[in-house]
Amino acid sequence: MSIPPPLGIRPGARYRVVDEARIVEMLVLIGWAIDVRLGRREQARRDAAATLERWIRSGLAHGRSPSGERLFDPAEVSNFFRRSPDPFYAERFVAQGRALALAFHPGAAPPDAPPSPDTLPPERFSVTHSREFAVPRAAPGARVLLRLPLPIEDGALRDLRFELLAPPDADAEIAVAPGRLDVRIAAPAAPTTTLGVRTSFVSDPAHRSAAPDPLSDADRELYTRPAEGVVRTTPRIRALAGEIAGRERDPFAVVCRFVDYLTDRMTCGVVHYDELDPSAPTDWALDTGWFDCQLGSALVVAMCRARGIPARLVAGNLIMPATASGHFWLEAWLEGRGWLPFDTIVGDLSRRGRDPAWRGYFAGKLDYRMKTQVLPRTFNLSPSVRFPAVWHTIARIDGDGAASATWDSATGALVYRDRIVVQRGDEPPGAFVPPAGAAASTNAMPL
Repeated sequence: MSIPPPLGIRPGARYRVVDEARIVEMLVLIGWAIDVRLGRREQARRDAAATLERWIRSGLAHGRSPSGERLFDPAEVSNFFRRSPDPFYAERFVAQGRALALAFHPGAAPPDAPPSPDTLPPERFSVTHSREFAVPRAAPGARVLLRLPLPIEDGALRDLRFELLAPPDADAEIAVAPGRLDVRIAAPAAPTTTLGVRTSFVSDPAHRSAAPDPLSDADRELYTRPAEGVVRTTPRIRALAGEIAGRERDPFAVVCRFVDYLTDRMTCGVVHYDELDPSAPTDWALDTGWFDCQLGSALVVAMCRARGIPARLVAGNLIMPATASGHFWLEAWLEGRGWLPFDTIVGDLSRRGRDPAWRGYFAGKLDYRMKTQVLPRTFNLSPSVRFPAVWHTIARIDGDGAASATWDSATGALVYRDRIVVQRGDEPPGAFVPPAGAAASTNAMPL
């Protein structure tokens, strides 16, 4: 068996296609978002650019454009700092993640003794999400179906309201289903079109359902299936799940063991999805020792199913004061307790398990979230958007929100572009209350 690459992914020119300016903006988002919200954007850019230079001197590879401009692979950059001794990982990436996770807790929540996320009170949020679609050319008079995600109401998210934000001249046919808003419009003459949705809801992390009804036979069969999208319960995963579970019979403890395995033995980063074997994508994660939030959650789901524990992949958005990020996590069914959430993000929050207070932070509980997908039944991929074989996504801070764009790596063509603005309660858009202690923790990192 060949030795897996140290960064999980295969490096190469086909992936190194992103200019330096956009890479710097990506680093600003993941390391200096709080600084930007506090009015220190230019210093954040300088610090991010200097950090990138430091990584290049330490061995981060890059390509060159015909004009000599340095080009990078966003996945290669993201994975590099996770395996580098550089202080950015702990002092910027992990520290910011913790500060954002604790931002809604009252008082100065200590990062080494974080209060439980399910102690957060119910709170109303408004989220404005605009999406620019790259629409395939269609015959005159044809209509195209575009899809926007909607929050899913459950005990932890209630009192949902929403409105479509469409061009004033759009002749839109609207259909609403759990987790999605389908909009059928006349095919635009331009290569792209933009739609948006404004939602308002109450998020209640402390919500606990009364004794849930037993899982139906149909649902039990669905959520223990061995093959579903990126969830693949292969013989290898069955053997691993049995080894990790050992003699433990408490399902909750078993799921925690699975998450701990990822925390202790693997690294969360960015994945080149064209490298995955569709028949065994989670085996790829085991081969390389790397996963992203989707693949890591799918691996835990597959191990749960291997042990007869119903589990499912879910997705949505983290609701954070400085940035709102798309994210995947998982839910496992425990008799008498219902669907409980687990999030592999604790691997980074705990510095790969070195800080025990964060290891189980999202074991059976979550903070403020906007859930929009519960796979396989509730999904919101747009039927009019076609993903290329090789693609990359770049995220950045954009005014009072966060923006991300997905591009065809081979052609540079846009796939779609998102912009999300989160408003807390009745605060005006753009208002930002820094996490407790931010003034002390967001000074420029020594270079």
